Amino acid sequence: MAKFRCRCGHEMRLTGADSPYEFSLIPEAAVVNISDQLESGNVSSENFFDEIDKVSRLVYRCTECDRLYVKNESNVFDVYVKDLL
Repeated sequence: MAKFRCRCGHEMRLTGADSPYEFSLIPEAAVVNISDQLESGNVSSENFFDEIDKVSRLVYRCTECDRLYVKNESNVFDVYVKDLL
């Protein structure tokens, strides 16, 4: 079972397609481009997720502290903490 432990100590279970912790960060321009490709028939619904995976970044969000873990090009997670103004 895949798990990821947040710096706050919360353990995130990452199994299943409906994980409440896992997100894809996708540039808006890529969303528009993929949408256009779907409309024109250049991308099939089967290839939709492949196209998304090419341009997205994996993000984990801790539901306890709202910390974000964004996987970068080096396959290392950059960590972001909510600013409490």
